[in-house]
Amino acid sequence: MHKRLNGRRGIGVLAVLVVIGAMLAAATTGTARPAPRQFTTPEEVLAAKCVEFQIPRTVCSYETIAFILQQQANAAAPSMCPGQADPAKKVTVVSSQYKRPGYGYWEEIWKYVIVCVTDAPAQGNSSSVIVTLMHEFDAKHMNAQDVSAALPNGTLIKLVLDFPTAAGKPSTLVGSLDNPAITFNGQRVTIEGRIPTVRFPSVTNDCTTATPLGIVLFSIVTGSTDPLEAAAINAFRGTVFTTNAYSFGVPTARSTGMSFSVTGCGDGDPATTDGFAKGFLPLTALATMGLSSADVRGVPESAVDGLLTLENNGKAAPSGVFTRTTVNGQQGIALSYLTSFSEHTLSIEPDAKSLKVIKQCGAKKVKATKTKKGKQKGKTTLSCKTKA
Repeated sequence: MHKRLNGRRGIGVLAVLVVIGAMLAAATTGTARPAPRQFTTPEEVLAAKCVEFQIPRTVCSYETIAFILQQQANAAAPSMCPGQADPAKKVTVVSSQYKRPGYGYWEEIWKYVIVCVTDAPAQGNSSSVIVTLMHEFDAKHMNAQDVSAALPNGTLIKLVLDFPTAAGKPSTLVGSLDNPAITFNGQRVTIEGRIPTVRFPSVTNDCTTATPLGIVLFSIVTGSTDPLEAAAINAFRGTVFTTNAYSFGVPTARSTGMSFSVTGCGDGDPATTDGFAKGFLPLTALATMGLSSADVRGVPESAVDGLLTLENNGKAAPSGVFTRTTVNGQQGIALSYLTSFSEHTLSIEPDAKSLKVIKQCGAKKVKATKTKKGKQKGKTTLSCKTKA
């Protein structure tokens, strides 16, 4: 249903980001921006920004600074980002904030870090947008922007985006982020998570040229011109997958589950789990896959991992861990999977045997057994509790 965002089987995003890189080169040639000064308290940050923007301290506030920064970002974005071809589909960046490692308060993203929201290249019948943070142009990495000079890797970010009706209904998200907490609320999407370290190759698909970068890059699916595909996308609305891979594919939805692809640059040792894939499937998506909300809520916590199966390139991946969780009030199941990086297609489906066990004895009467050794190490198997 979907092609890869980049990598061997699709270079649409690469083409878009090369255009972005070229535009950034023209905008920043000969201009050296200083790294942001670090302050220790919210009061110092605010005072410095009041001086920077020449606003009297008596009327200066975080709200005032935030408004000015967002207006500047919105004004600068058209010259730095390709943008959406149809003005009626322009996505609005409502706010963009970050929380530095070790600090307990939010700050507005520095004005020279721009949030770009652009149309993605055509991917079959589906439509989507690309969201990325842009900083300094780097000729060695034209396909991605390293923002670590302003926003160190591990920094917590929060972006709030409003999609006009003409742009479609934001549905699923996939991209570079760690510890994701994404909220889909009507036409608004709130993206929260930590900036990951991505080993990004300066030469496409050549991991010998990879360099650790702080990359923020997402794809948000907004619909499809194909009625069946559109129905599947809507059914899985709110599903999220994030990774530290340099290439990832838009999630493919089907009645029995979902799949997505990731390609990363590791250290060359298959024993090293230097890559990750994390995700969240809301109750509505799980119900589409055949896993009822009552079963998800009703089984013991230890049994949740046995409700779903994860496959990596067609083979069982029992080390993937599924847990019951709530993200900003929305219940569902989260995925956490560590892998040695290369090219992977990950698929998630309900465990057929577990569904039979639940039907036989009821959700509250199942017990879970986790395999501790062998190829199935980490797999959770469900069975009915026996009477004492």
